[in-house]
Formats: sequence, C-alpha cells, structure tokens
Amino acid sequence: MTPAARRSPHLRPTGEGGRGRRRDDPLLPGARSAPGVGTQRRLSRRPALAERIRFIKRAQELGFSLDDVAELLDLEDGADRRSIRHIATDRLAQIEHKLADLRRMQRVLKHLVVECEHTDAGRPCPIIGSLSPAWS
Repeated sequence: MTPAARRSPHLRPTGEGGRGRRRDDPLLPGARSAPGVGTQRRLSRRPALAERIRFIKRAQELGFSLDDVAELLDLEDGADRRSIRHIATDRLAQIEHKLADLRRMQRVLKHLVVECEHTDAGRPCPIIGSLSPAWS
C-alpha cells in the first residue's frame, strides 16, 4: 500500500507507485460491466458523467487547456456569457497566433525547397544551410 493510501482511508491503491483514487470515484472498477460482458465502463447508467466526459473531450479537441475546461465546467449553465466569451476569445487568439506562425514557416520552407531545387549540385543545400549557419 502506498504511503498516501495509508494516510487516507478514502484512497485505494492503484498499483506500484501509482496514485490512489477516492473510493467514491465514479471511474473506479466498480463502475465496469458485469463479468462476461466485457470491461467497458457503464457510462450509460451515469448520463451526467457521460455528458461531462463528452464536454471535456470536445473542449480538448478545440485546444482548451485543462484550466480552461475547469472554468468552462464552472460556467456550464451558460449564464455568464461574458466570461465564456472571454475564455473562447483567448483560445481563438492563441489559434490565430499559431496559424500565423505556421503560415510563416510554410513560406520559408516553400522558398527553401525552390532554392534547393535550383541550386547547383556543387553548392551547399540551402535547406541545410538555413538550419546550420556554419554550412552557409
């Protein structure tokens, strides 16, 4: 038993060196299907939990951080739309910044590929040269 599990009666050991989970955790093995049916979790019996997991997965697919997801879950009733928009607007700005960086990288790489294609074999490769200033 891990030291944490010995200190807290609410924790259950999860394996060697693993962290314990609360006994009332809905994702503990007790939430699994009956023997012979498989080991898939029975989320259908817990529609609120299943919906929460889908919410989290959708938010992660949009690139929200776990902190953002926690805030969005706190705002799940939709009443504080200003805060919700603020979180989404911040994420959108991050995406736009990343897209601008990707477009810049795309332009540079396209230019280098064309340069490489049209550079004589006796000269250094422009792609390698751009990556290693010692080669240029």
